[in-house]
Amino acid sequence: MQPHASVHIPRPSHRVQRPQSLFESRLNDAYRIQWASEEAAVRDLAELVVGFFRHADVALAPILGPHSVGALYQRSLLLTRSEHPWLALAYGSWTQTDPLVVLEKAVSRQTLRSASAAVHALLGIFRQLLNSLIGTALTTQLLRNPAS
Repeated sequence: MQPHASVHIPRPSHRVQRPQSLFESRLNDAYRIQWASEEAAVRDLAELVVGFFRHADVALAPILGPHSVGALYQRSLLLTRSEHPWLALAYGSWTQTDPLVVLEKAVSRQTLRSASAAVHALLGIFRQLLNSLIGTALTTQLLRNPAS
């Protein structure tokens, strides 16, 4: 004869959720607003870095050639991803129709701190590589803001 095994069946919880205090409600709203504003800031940062690379491509392609600009971008990603491994997603996207769209999506998925650090590093390395190829003065002239 087998011993009787008790079976535990969980009861549904009929516990009424207590209403939030005004403080808790405002705190939750503040977190939501901060999260939403951080998310918007990351999206803006992603758009800015893509805009920079599109401008760089237009400015540099007549001098370096379109494939050289792409190679410079890929080299910058390769060197930057050692400190920011999530950039590997954008690095492997070179076979995509538009690798900058992949970069934009990769940046958009990060926290503001992580995205800012990676974008700053990526742009710094891109500029360093370009400086070594064509010199600081020409790099500055070609990459200046188109509105200036």
